[in-house]
Amino acid sequence: ITLTLMLLAMICLVASLLPAGYIAVKAKHPMVLSVKIWAFSHLLANGETSSVLLFGAFLAWGVILRIALKRRERAGELTLRPFVSGKYDLYAVIIGAIAWALITFKLHELLIGVAPIVM
Repeated sequence: ITLTLMLLAMICLVASLLPAGYIAVKAKHPMVLSVKIWAFSHLLANGETSSVLLFGAFLAWGVILRIALKRRERAGELTLRPFVSGKYDLYAVIIGAIAWALITFKLHELLIGVAPIVM
């Protein structure tokens, strides 16, 4: 489950960095959604106290930030990015899948010291 959720998180992260496609428009705040998915998926995989504190704090931050952004939208203080093209969704999926594979199979172990997949 964690690996699948992380793929979705990477796609949302990439969608937040590209011009707005359907993913960015529907998610409204794809980078915040990406952090929430990342934190939740890591909570599923890690149960020790330090991990629960770290990932739980990130998840709480994401939830609080999303509530604050929604209030700002309603008050007219924040405008969402307009839709540009659906081709950016395809780019987000491709780049997100490549980034996910790189992190999953090599970079996570190099940077964090833990292999997500034990082969």
